[in-house]
Amino acid sequence: MNGAIDKSNAEALRRSVFNPFGSQTPGILKRFGIEYAVIFNDPEMIALQKVHKVLPEGFKLIKKYSSPNVVDAYLFRVDAKPAKFVPVLTGNITVPVITTKGVYSIIAERGSVEILSYSKKTIQVDVSMLLKNPFRRKIVKVLKNGKVLWIREYRTRPEGSYIFK
Repeated sequence: MNGAIDKSNAEALRRSVFNPFGSQTPGILKRFGIEYAVIFNDPEMIALQKVHKVLPEGFKLIKKYSSPNVVDAYLFRVDAKPAKFVPVLTGNITVPVITTKGVYSIIAERGSVEILSYSKKTIQVDVSMLLKNPFRRKIVKVLKNGKVLWIREYRTRPEGSYIFK
């Protein structure tokens, strides 16, 4: 999924599955017919494993590849049920930033999170996403079919955290 053109459907999907520790990642991959995933064990991933411990259910290790002077790579089979809901991140929302302190996305200008439903019935879902914006205040809206359901002002503090007013 690397190399997708910005603002393309492939890039939107890449942003949704970028975090291998996300509990929904295997199901989203399966929803779109992706059967295998390769995860490289670079220094950043090693640090993240100390915090997140293990990958979520739905990844089954098939093989480890090792070679001198190259980071190890792990091949996983995506062994999950297809996700019923898929968040699609478009616009200027970054891929998740994965740190030892947590996971967040940065929203620069305008961005959208669209929830695709593959459920055959109406289901209530809770949505949670940590966004950071180091630049200026934003208005965050939740819409359904063009109707505003929720609106809040988003501001940053000097230390980089955020608040809703």
